[in-house]
Amino acid sequence: MSKNLERIGMTGIGLALITKEEIEKYIDNMVKQGDIKARAGKKMARDLVSKSKKQRQRFENDLQKQIEKAMAKMDIAKKSELDKLKRKVDKLSSQKKKR
Repeated sequence: MSKNLERIGMTGIGLALITKEEIEKYIDNMVKQGDIKARAGKKMARDLVSKSKKQRQRFENDLQKQIEKAMAKMDIAKKSELDKLKRKVDKLSSQKKKR
């Protein structure tokens, strides 16, 4: 595996941000330059795309957790909490109108 590709594989965020098309383009160039064989390139591309998807999902999950922690510290209501309160207000409002 080329040094550049190894570096890409080593950086989780970099791998998470790279697209399938970019991976395939990079591998195609390696095949054209004779750095790797076509068969190995296809396998490498599949592996990197798979790793990229997994890393992207991990990154998104970690980011979501950090956002939730920050919001909890700031004591900001979640959308689901606001929706629940709105339903309660609507229910109370409709009950009051019936009286």
